[in-house]
Amino acid sequence: MNVVGYGRVSTDDDGQESSLPNQQGTVKQFCDETDEKEYGGTHDFCGWYEEEVSGSVRPVERDQFSELVEHLNEDKSIDAIVVKNFKRLGRDPIDQITIKRDLELHHVGREIEILQASPWEGDRRSLMDPRTKNILKSNDPRGELNRAMVFIMNGIMAQNDIIQSSEDTREGLKSKKERGEHIGNTPWGITTDKVYYEDETQSKYRLPGEKFHVAIEVLNRQSQLGDPNEKGTADGLWSYADGKGMGSPSSTIKRMWENRDDYRKALENAQRDEFADDFTVDDIELEFFD
Repeated sequence: MNVVGYGRVSTDDDGQESSLPNQQGTVKQFCDETDEKEYGGTHDFCGWYEEEVSGSVRPVERDQFSELVEHLNEDKSIDAIVVKNFKRLGRDPIDQITIKRDLELHHVGREIEILQASPWEGDRRSLMDPRTKNILKSNDPRGELNRAMVFIMNGIMAQNDIIQSSEDTREGLKSKKERGEHIGNTPWGITTDKVYYEDETQSKYRLPGEKFHVAIEVLNRQSQLGDPNEKGTADGLWSYADGKGMGSPSSTIKRMWENRDDYRKALENAQRDEFADDFTVDDIELEFFD
C-alpha cells in the first residue's frame, strides 16, 4: 500500500513546533514496522505534508492538505493517508469522520484509506466512513438506534481527543527534557537560539533577549530585599519594571526570581565562542545568587 503522511500543529498552541518532526517520525516508524499481517499490509511512504493551522479549519480548506489532495489526484497509486492520530485532521469529530467520504465523493473520485499511526484498538487505526446522512434517515426503522449510535460514537471520539491531548503534552515535555530545553514559557528578558539557527527543532540554549540587561537589573535590586514571594517587591522596583515595558511586574518578578538560574545559564551561553559577536555581556554582574 502506497501512503502519504500528513502532520498539523495548531496556531494557538505555543511551543508545539517540535511536534511536527515527532509526528513525521511516528508516521514513518508505523510504515516501517507494519507487515502483511496487520493494518492492510506493508506501507510504502511516498511523501509528507505538514502545516501550522488551527484544527477548526476544515482539512480541504488548508494549504498543505490541499497540496496532498493534488498529489492523490496526480498519483493514482496512492492508497492511503497516514496521520499520527485522527486529531491531526481536525478538532471536530464530525470533520474527522466525514473527510474520508468527502475525499471520495468530491475531491479524489476513489476511496482513500485514512490511518492513524498512534496505537489505539487494532481495527480503529482505519478511519471509518459512517455515511452519516444515510444512517440518520428518518424513514429508516432503525433510525432511533442509529441516531443513538452516532451520538455515542461522537462521545467516544471526544473522550479519545482528551486522552490524545494529554499524551501529546506528555510527549512534548519529554522531548524538551531530552533536548535539555527549559520547560514552560521563556522567562522575561530571555530568548532562545532559534533566531540563530534555521532548524528550529535544534533549539537548545537560553540566550539574552532584547531586555536582558533590564531583567538582570530587576533581579539584582530584588536580591537586596530577598524572595519577592515572601518579602514582596523591592521599593521602587514595580515602577522601574513597568517603565521598562514589563507587563504585570509583581507576578512577573516573582516568576523571574523562581527561574533566576535561567538567567545565569543565558549569560554563560552568551559567552560561548559561537555567540561572541552577538552579545555585549561583559559588563553584567549577577548579584542575586548567594
